[in-house]
Amino acid sequence: MSLLLHPQTATQLDALAAKKPHAVLLQGAKGVGLATIAKHTAERWGTLADIVIPEVRNKGGVGSIPVARIRELYDYTKGKTQNSHVVIIDDADAMSIEAQNSLLKLLEEPVENMHFMLTSHSPEQLLPTIRSRVQTVSVLPIDDVSSVRYLRQIGVTDEKTKQQLLYVANGLPAELYRLHTDASNLESLANTMRQARDFTTGSLYQRLETINALKSDRREALEFIDACLMLLKKSLVNSSDEVILQRIESLLSAKEHILANGNVRLQLASAVL
Repeated sequence: MSLLLHPQTATQLDALAAKKPHAVLLQGAKGVGLATIAKHTAERWGTLADIVIPEVRNKGGVGSIPVARIRELYDYTKGKTQNSHVVIIDDADAMSIEAQNSLLKLLEEPVENMHFMLTSHSPEQLLPTIRSRVQTVSVLPIDDVSSVRYLRQIGVTDEKTKQQLLYVANGLPAELYRLHTDASNLESLANTMRQARDFTTGSLYQRLETINALKSDRREALEFIDACLMLLKKSLVNSSDEVILQRIESLLSAKEHILANGNVRLQLASAVL
């Protein structure tokens, strides 16, 4: 099955393939398929040398990329090579500040035929100095027709299931596939969406109950915030309600602090008040 890309994204990737810059950042919504696109692009450019991914050190924790993992790349990137080699750093915003500074040294001293490809769903978490040294490609969601066609290709025939998938992941092929291939994923997401609905439209009591249920699981809390943001953004399609915009801003701030190891309960409570 061919790679599913928005035409504008495909055009940008084709242009980069002709130049092969030293460093590229692929940014886009969670579920759009950044990792798959990065691997496909790296193989198109030459040899996929290494893939750096976040490490989860405890149950329910949020993965991170430690500085030691980035420093491992130093020796590899010292030598010259005749052919293009690509290192992928997936979820690059999960790098610690020390890891980002370590990567910056590699970006500041380009090695011929050695390329770095970063992916990120939250590029604002990257240092400005890193963002200034990479060429950025915004990976756009695919259109509605392509989403429906893709569901048909992967075997979704039940109309109710199709509508559920399109509601929560329209335009996001990687997320559509993940939810379709594991029913528990769809069930878990449905539960998260119910919590998000109670949080965004329910009473203060319902919001506090939701916070209490999520207070001890950082990963679930982040997925919950993403679900809330999706519902709120959907409600902005035909409106620019200032209250909704403020709630989105509060949730984004809570997400940033939780990612920085802030207290989950306090941060979610701050988004209510």
